Amino acid sequence: MSIIDGDRVRRFGQEKELGDNYINAFLAGSGGVFGIATPGGISRYENRTLTPFETSGPPIRQTFALLEDGVGYLWIAAYGHGLHRCPVRGGIEGSCQNFTRRDRLVSDAVVSLALDRKGYLWAGTEGGISRFDIHRFESTGEVVFKNYGPDDGFIALQCIQNAIVVDEKGDVWFGTTAGAYRYPARESSNPSIAP
Repeated sequence: MSIIDGDRVRRFGQEKELGDNYINAFLAGSGGVFGIATPGGISRYENRTLTPFETSGPPIRQTFALLEDGVGYLWIAAYGHGLHRCPVRGGIEGSCQNFTRRDRLVSDAVVSLALDRKGYLWAGTEGGISRFDIHRFESTGEVVFKNYGPDDGFIALQCIQNAIVVDEKGDVWFGTTAGAYRYPARESSNPSIAP
């Protein structure tokens, strides 16, 4: 990874606190922190310094996507390891929580993340789509995933890495191995294939 810093170019690699030379995703986070997701873990670029993203638990590897939820948490898509929710207010405070198939996540192979206008976290996986109710979790501690697959009109189970977006109407779009799918912002609708 190279960064233009004034008149010079600074190069970072695995020997410079970068988890891996293969970069899966970036996150322009709050407070001027820049997150970098790699197969070897996450790095933070802040105040012209690159450091590994530290947690009080085991390192998080195979990171494919990063998302801040606006209430002080970083969500990490870890391929084969589900979702991780880590506090990021003033640095890492405590351990990350891990959500997997045991918690009813549709697949542990999470490859994309988005936050819609209603505050739902969407996870595109290699086994379908999961929607997590962040507000319910924050208020009650209850883990609620709503999963979407062939019975819901989502025929292509395999989502593409970081091919997810929330449009101006609030619809959530997923890139898959069989084209694009759209989940309309109105709650009761099922995913649909884009025209």
